[in-house]
Amino acid sequence: MSTIIEWLKTHVWATAAIAFVIGIGAGSSNADGGRAEPVSAGSSSQVSDLEAGLDEARSDADALATENSDLESRLDKAISELDELSSELSFEQSKRPLRNLVGMNKRGVSKLADRFGWRVSFKSRVSSATPGSVISQSVAAGSTVHDGSKIAVVLAKAPKPPKPTKPPPTPVAEDCTPGYSPCLPPASDYDCLGGSGDGPMYTGRVTVTGSDPYGLDSDGDGVGCE
Repeated sequence: MSTIIEWLKTHVWATAAIAFVIGIGAGSSNADGGRAEPVSAGSSSQVSDLEAGLDEARSDADALATENSDLESRLDKAISELDELSSELSFEQSKRPLRNLVGMNKRGVSKLADRFGWRVSFKSRVSSATPGSVISQSVAAGSTVHDGSKIAVVLAKAPKPPKPTKPPPTPVAEDCTPGYSPCLPPASDYDCLGGSGDGPMYTGRVTVTGSDPYGLDSDGDGVGCE
């Protein structure tokens, strides 16, 4: 609106012409109860001049509209370039050297990632280092990173405990009669101490682990000479 007002101020004669044409139209329609009066030769000349001025005014208005459209286009382009420069500036400001993450735990690394916008992935590997601590990183310490940088981190994992080994079987002495514990050296016969047997060998309480060649487990409960 202000642009149109400035244009009208600089084209006073055109403004007057427009007003005059409007006045003529109004006067001719109201005179004598609406009957049109004949226009004199002088009036026709004035109307022609005014029409020419009006055409020029319209041409100037069209040129002004074109200029305004061009200015809007240039403004849009400037805003777009400003947004691009702002984005590049933000990217440059986000750059920083990556610190050494080795020795940190997963929680500490995650806090740094949230603070600086890193995208961190975690993996585990068996190591003698403290379980859960960082043992390597995909981006070397001191390298320049920025918001959105991808960093792979490897955490230490404790080795699996060794499987328990079975104790070796107790060898059976060659000078023991199979089936008894403790060992009973081979003999023609064994009887229980304090019993009525006639030997020739005697034994106290024994566990019968197999066959009972000497008949010491009379009730078959696995224990002889009770």
